[in-house]
Amino acid sequence: MSDANDGSRAQKTSAGPGGRDTNAKLLYWRLILAAFLSISSLFVHFLGTWDVSLPGMLGSLGLYFTTVAVCWAAYMARAPRDLLLIAQLAADTVCIGLLVHFSGGPYSVFPLAFLVPIMLAAYYLDARWSMTLAGTAAILVGGGHFGLALGWLMTGTDTTLDYLQGWPVFVTALHMSIILVTGLISGGQARRLAARRRDQARTHLMAQKARCEVRNILDNIQSGLITINTRGVITRVNPSACQILRKTPEQLLKHNISVAMGDDMKELAETILPGAAGGDVVARGEIHVERQGERMPLGLNVNHVTAPNGRVIGAISI
Repeated sequence: MSDANDGSRAQKTSAGPGGRDTNAKLLYWRLILAAFLSISSLFVHFLGTWDVSLPGMLGSLGLYFTTVAVCWAAYMARAPRDLLLIAQLAADTVCIGLLVHFSGGPYSVFPLAFLVPIMLAAYYLDARWSMTLAGTAAILVGGGHFGLALGWLMTGTDTTLDYLQGWPVFVTALHMSIILVTGLISGGQARRLAARRRDQARTHLMAQKARCEVRNILDNIQSGLITINTRGVITRVNPSACQILRKTPEQLLKHNISVAMGDDMKELAETILPGAAGGDVVARGEIHVERQGERMPLGLNVNHVTAPNGRVIGAISI
């Protein structure tokens, strides 16, 4: 039952990067994308050689900035995290679709902007949403082209654009293919990322559990335990050590062992310190200390504390 609960917690932890602030990060990226689309729209309007609808483009950009403002208000109102993420990425897809439609359809320079929300969906949500947005974007690109071509045929509008020629049809098909392939690749990456997050969360939980078990063991053994680093600073003591030495944890932890022990327990500090510097260990040693005026013998063992590469990083005394 415990393992099942750990696995469930790991899956919840790996649902997405970060917490509620994920939406703030996404809003930041959306503002960058909005600024890029706005600047690009100016170039399209003034330098484009095809017919574009300036009111339509301005309306699309206005809608985009409106969705950013609304999502920011929802974020400040502490809207549900995942729901707000979905709303933001869906708004991106719709607004980019409108911008593509009003900037020339198959002649537009904006279809590849769909790749941004698709990849963001893979990172912040999961593979399903990445593929959903990719499919929606492909439908908007292909459907928009079909709608423009149908309207052009039915109304006989005088335009320099021929939506049924081979080149614009090929470009639309190419854009749809790129969008769908990006969705597939992003979805695969999202699955691998989710699996990696689950593994990391599970490893973190196991490490926490192991640390808790070790701490409980050390805190409940009858022998006193003191660890110091290479500078002689006490990094850990257990309750038994405090009881034996008649000192509180506050008097020992984070203090240099020579200072913490004082003159009464100078021999104890001098016995432990060499081990932290990589010197000889002590097995079944015996010393005498003064505890509040009482002379007392202590038996002790001192061993090295080592890093994974074998380097001595302190000493532990029992």
